[in-house]
Amino acid sequence: MRPKHYLLIFLISFYSELLRSQDSYELPVMENINALSFQKASPSKTSGFNIENLAIGIKGGVNFSLIIPLSENSIFSSTGGDYSKEYNPFYQNIGYQMGFVIRYSLSREIKIKLQCSMNDYSFKYSNEYSWQGSTNLSYLTEYHQNMRFLEIPVLLGYYFKAEQWQPYVQAGLYYARLMNSNSYADITETTDNQVLTYSTTTNSNGIYQENQFGVIGGGGIRYAAGKAMIGIEANYRFLLSKLSSTTSRYGNNQVTGNYDITDDLLFNNIAISIHITVPLQCADSKDGPFIFCKSN
Repeated sequence: MRPKHYLLIFLISFYSELLRSQDSYELPVMENINALSFQKASPSKTSGFNIENLAIGIKGGVNFSLIIPLSENSIFSSTGGDYSKEYNPFYQNIGYQMGFVIRYSLSREIKIKLQCSMNDYSFKYSNEYSWQGSTNLSYLTEYHQNMRFLEIPVLLGYYFKAEQWQPYVQAGLYYARLMNSNSYADITETTDNQVLTYSTTTNSNGIYQENQFGVIGGGGIRYAAGKAMIGIEANYRFLLSKLSSTTSRYGNNQVTGNYDITDDLLFNNIAISIHITVPLQCADSKDGPFIFCKSN
């Protein structure tokens, strides 16, 4: 075989090997390009509203009203008698509340809550009047004031890092709208030779301001129980507006039969509530809605 034939065979073989090496090299390059394009196509986490961070629930509990009189008022002009009222301690002023909770997680630690509830507040006090003359007469009256408010607090809370038990603190503002109020009076009338007892009930909507607002703060602890968060919290409410109305204070409807008008009051309240919340949706769609999510 001539040398030029050897040269031709060598060139053909070399060219074939070169083509094979290029094919084997281009395959991983295409795989890398596909991998990069897949990574870019994957969705990135958005920074806007995320329904996975939203949870709803119910709450209910008891409250205790703390009444501090700022100034005393009376329909009588004192001539030596003491017409001041004696207010019961807060643990005897028991009320109740029931409502729902909407919570949104701004982060794992910071959460904002809307707690709309119907709150029944009550407080008690007593006073005594006496007249001396041809017939000695005295009145001992024990009052029970009951008020129902629709209340809307907005709270910002800090939740400490934890596994199953998680403590938190919170603070915010609240608005309250008076829905109804009643005044109950148990009266003991004593004369020289007899004692008479009777009770009265009066609608007292005119006594109190319809619109109230204040600040609220407290804290609690919650427990991750499977699909729900169960917790207990205590909040202190401080009323910034005036509880009682001054325009109708001396109206006849406020004193008929009871000889009583309201004092200027500082109204505070301690509320203890149990709540249960569940998330609306989880990131893992196979689990479906209304299950426990770690992000909440």
